[in-house]
Amino acid sequence: MSKIYLEKVSLEKAKEEYLKIFKDYSVETENIKVENSNGRVTAEAIYAKRFGPHYYASAMDGIAVKASNTYGASKTNPLMLKKGLDAVIVDTGDPIPEGFNAVIKIEEINDEGDFYIIEKSATPWQNIRAIGESVMKGQLMFPVNHMIRPYDVGSLLEAGVKEINVKKKPLIGIIPTGDEIIPPNQEPEKGQLVDFNSTMMKIYGEQWGAKVSITEILPDKYEDLKKKVLDEIEKNDILIIIAGSSAGREDYTEKILNEVGRVVVHGINIMPGKPVILGVIKEKPVIGIPGYPLSALLNYYIFVRTLVYQMLSLDVPETPYINAVVRRKVPSQVGLEEFLRVNLAFIDGEYVAVPRKRGSAAMESLVNADGIMPVPEKSEGIGINEKVKIYILNPISSISKNVLFIGSHDYSLDILVNEIKSQKLGFDFNIQSVGSMGGLMSLKRGECHLAGAHLLDPQSGTYNKTYVKEILGDKKVTMVNLIWRQQGLIVPKDNPLGLGKIEDLIRPDINFINRQKGSGTRVLLDYWLNKKGIPSKSIRGYEREEFTHTAVAAAVANKSADVGLGIKAAADAMDLDFIPLLEERYDFIIPTDFLQDTRMGKILEVINSEKFKSQVIALGGYRTDNTGEIMS
Repeated sequence: MSKIYLEKVSLEKAKEEYLKIFKDYSVETENIKVENSNGRVTAEAIYAKRFGPHYYASAMDGIAVKASNTYGASKTNPLMLKKGLDAVIVDTGDPIPEGFNAVIKIEEINDEGDFYIIEKSATPWQNIRAIGESVMKGQLMFPVNHMIRPYDVGSLLEAGVKEINVKKKPLIGIIPTGDEIIPPNQEPEKGQLVDFNSTMMKIYGEQWGAKVSITEILPDKYEDLKKKVLDEIEKNDILIIIAGSSAGREDYTEKILNEVGRVVVHGINIMPGKPVILGVIKEKPVIGIPGYPLSALLNYYIFVRTLVYQMLSLDVPETPYINAVVRRKVPSQVGLEEFLRVNLAFIDGEYVAVPRKRGSAAMESLVNADGIMPVPEKSEGIGINEKVKIYILNPISSISKNVLFIGSHDYSLDILVNEIKSQKLGFDFNIQSVGSMGGLMSLKRGECHLAGAHLLDPQSGTYNKTYVKEILGDKKVTMVNLIWRQQGLIVPKDNPLGLGKIEDLIRPDINFINRQKGSGTRVLLDYWLNKKGIPSKSIRGYEREEFTHTAVAAAVANKSADVGLGIKAAADAMDLDFIPLLEERYDFIIPTDFLQDTRMGKILEVINSEKFKSQVIALGGYRTDNTGEIMS
């Protein structure tokens, strides 16, 4: 019988209970060369071993003089200084000759044979670096528990410090587990998953100041895993076991911890990341991390990051955040603290947060996010126009300049994104693919800078205009054509089932894959079904939805569906066959005010370029005759 978690605790309680166990947990020290000390933490106070500089040095190129010999010099009363007697040439850093106490800049003298002519008097010790100006011998340079920075290294070397005692890097051992898991350098077969969690964790751990090692992948065998855990706990300060933290029949982490150590917490009220195990073996932290990548990263960030800084006696750096407004209702489950990935757009003088796809396995939702939005545990979600805290993943200087597009998915958008980046236009073009209707709704709420749609009005035979009027009302927008593209049936290579028309979808041997409600492709399908009198319930798979043409094509390519409705470029990308049914118009829907924005001007320049158009045509199934034109 599977175990049911009955003792899940809040994130705050889990952090408090677990981290206090290791509040005095520290690492040993080692002696290293200063040249190699960047990013390391001092294990003791460091004192200067010599003055810096250790002699009186010229601060610039010029002549060393006795200040008293220059008094009275002016433009109307220039003075002549005998070379070698009254003045000696010096370069920056040179020692000041005995008996001299000032330097006149080279720009302020005239060279006249055996003499230098000056028109300005010097004051004692001008342009001379004093002994110990940078650092005094014996002074405290850095206290214990100080992280060395690049300029600290320079200061130490100047002060004659060649070696220092630092805290050893905490050792993190990572054990990836699972019968289905393979190393990232292997090509996965069906039923196999690449282990990329370990690599991500290794990179983060090293950024935080730890030394990280990854073991071979362990199969789901209890005794093998137990032996590896006992071996690795001897070598490391922190041990991470990836996967096996849930309640499945081959999830052994909790059993091993209870046998050779103890479990402090199993299950936290967070999403993603709920089934984490926080344990102790031989007074060392051992953490069972869920296998889903977003769950793994969140728990690793929350607990391991804190442990590393704690072991180094450093304050945990605050995660940068901004306040943003959410312009839609975002429901969430009461009793779970949820961490949602969001895009951010700076619109009408404030930052707007737009949630991305949920789920603990969807890496794309993190890769293309601007920030993380926590939803409190005791909340039912976020209300419309509620101000929230967003932990940002990208520099705010970039976020404030970026353009957020929400709407229907199309391959030409990928070309646009890359062209904007390659041309260094000063902003990024961020995309949320939610369908045509979703894009218009986001535009109505003020969540994005522009939308993309291909919505056919069956009554008038026109694209987008009817829906724009219906959804956006009096909001002033301009429709600019991006492309014309072919819509049709995506089928396996050589069309083995002989599909050729919409009516074929009702065949009992056909398994269909649909697009989500609100997408232009779904609207088109429903129009055709209604026109032909075909009830949607007669199509096997009508309720199964995907959010992009790529996902539809992938379902056909992987034989989880026999056919889907989508664009030719998606079929070509998956080496599938395509049966064209219609050519449709795809437009940008742009608020008229944003049309005057310099960023939108640059976007229009890109899509009007021959380079962009030729790349789109090369995808297959596209036409660019009206690209960049305002459509009525």
